[in-house]
Amino acid sequence: MTFNWRYFLYIVGGLTGLYWLVFALAIWIRQWVARLNLESLFLRKNRLTGNLLGTGLGILTPFCSCTTIPIFCGLVDEDVNLGFAMSFLFASPLINPIAIILMGALLGWKLALIYLLVSCSIAIVGGIVFWSPKWKVQLIEFLTFTNSSGSNSLRTINRQYFSFMKSLFPVLLLVGFVAAGLKSWFPIERWMSVFNMHQSLSLPITVGLGGLIYADILMLVPLAGELVKGGLNPGLVFGLLLAASGVGLPSIILLTRIFKFRLLIAYLFTLFLLIISASATVSWILG
Repeated sequence: MTFNWRYFLYIVGGLTGLYWLVFALAIWIRQWVARLNLESLFLRKNRLTGNLLGTGLGILTPFCSCTTIPIFCGLVDEDVNLGFAMSFLFASPLINPIAIILMGALLGWKLALIYLLVSCSIAIVGGIVFWSPKWKVQLIEFLTFTNSSGSNSLRTINRQYFSFMKSLFPVLLLVGFVAAGLKSWFPIERWMSVFNMHQSLSLPITVGLGGLIYADILMLVPLAGELVKGGLNPGLVFGLLLAASGVGLPSIILLTRIFKFRLLIAYLFTLFLLIISASATVSWILG
């Protein structure tokens, strides 16, 4: 079986273009967030109320995980408590009202409601974990846009983008090789048969593989429908959905430019643990 060079070029080229779009969108989004005066909206909110509000804001702005990151940066810039902003960061890519409706049509409303409750719980609990001010010193400011009239010019976007990509492009090449190698030598059908035989041991692996995938929840729901119809445990399907939509590999790469190592590991570990716990609970309830 030969190495899939076409897929390698697709991954590297696609991520290179994606990150340019993220930078272009980030300039507009962060200026838009600044005009909303969100600091006053979150002011004097207690821990639970603030995390509920952050989760609600995430539901109202259902973007993919890469697009969510510039909005998260805007919230932090507006001095919104990091825990509240983290609830938004968890919720926005996981919960899309249209995807919930689609999930109800394809998987049934029981599973759709369970997914909604599980996703909200992950966002609220995840935000509470990072509520302490000590975590804010673990942030790196890398998207520094001015508010001048020319700040959204093509020259500004390209300057920020190329500065960012200097250190990141070797990582993209490595990601492309790994992704293409997995696709060439480990077809998904082979993994599916293993998961069906060893479901009790498959959940952490499924969540880990989901974290290597980058896809919007709307794109993943039809796949989830086919997996459930094929007899895969709903808990495993939920783990794949939550991991792939909540923290795809391109988002992890972006987060390395925002989170210091300690915060990045804590964020990934918290999300990984919450997804596994939630998915295992779903398996237990529906098993």
